[in-house]
Amino acid sequence: HALPRMVRELIQLENASAGSSVGLKPTVCLANEVFVTDSGREVVSSIFPTGLLVLAASVRDLCKDLRLHDPSPLRVNGPEGLGNYLDNYAEQLAAHKADVYGFTAMCRNFPYMLRVMRALRPMVPEAQIVLGGPHVTLMPSEVLGAFPYIDVVAVGEGEHTFRELIAAYGSDQLASVKGIVFRRRGNIIATPSREMMRELDDCPVPDFSDLPRLSGSSVFSLEVGRGCPKKCTFCSTAVAWGRQYRLKSPARIVQEIQHFRSHAAVKCIRFDHDNLAVDRKKFSELVEALEAADLGDVVWNCAASVDALDAKIIH
Repeated sequence: HALPRMVRELIQLENASAGSSVGLKPTVCLANEVFVTDSGREVVSSIFPTGLLVLAASVRDLCKDLRLHDPSPLRVNGPEGLGNYLDNYAEQLAAHKADVYGFTAMCRNFPYMLRVMRALRPMVPEAQIVLGGPHVTLMPSEVLGAFPYIDVVAVGEGEHTFRELIAAYGSDQLASVKGIVFRRRGNIIATPSREMMRELDDCPVPDFSDLPRLSGSSVFSLEVGRGCPKKCTFCSTAVAWGRQYRLKSPARIVQEIQHFRSHAAVKCIRFDHDNLAVDRKKFSELVEALEAADLGDVVWNCAASVDALDAKIIH
């Protein structure tokens, strides 16, 4: 009877050890997305990588090193020139020799980011390539199944998901991370969905450590909220955010603007929100807080549907 008991104890010890695997601290590179103008003759990076700066703030303490890479705008000539630009971007990313590469993509620039990831894959065969953003949120399993050079797809809001992904790096705990789709031994595995944050004030303040290198512009973007209660047939927002309108508190938005101004010569801020003025009460409270704050000569703009506006709001 002693031998079976010893075997059981050894198995229990091995399982306990496997279940308590602790992730390693990886080197992480966050890659800003690129866009192509309608003419197809110029490549531009997004106005300002606000989302990446928030992700950086959420994981920096878990990383051995963290780098943000923002490609320089460049005019290109035709498809061949564009392809060379994207391949060169991949080479720049590979030079970081990161353990984890984080990408994001919208629908309109999805093919270009795929080209970058495909070119990057053979240069960093052991690295983990993670893709998030609106496009893959709508069809995560299909994307992972179609593009073998992507290792993990992050679905929905990425702040908590990406932090848990980095914490799990080097361990066997990937299946415990909510809101991802990943590969394991040739199978595509989707974990349970992650609940949306109730309070966006709980998001980390953007990490501006790399701000001078990222942009010399005086025009920046600031995410102030997410979602829209409408269900327009041409828009994916209702699917991505479940028609939930959320807004950071006016005090938090003013705090982030002041935080911006302490790091850069901010002249204009674009408020990122799917339909900021649709809740007129909350929008008016925000405007009043902005008017009361000492923001100097900073101006701002936002997106709003026409039916959310009236003369008072516009004034």
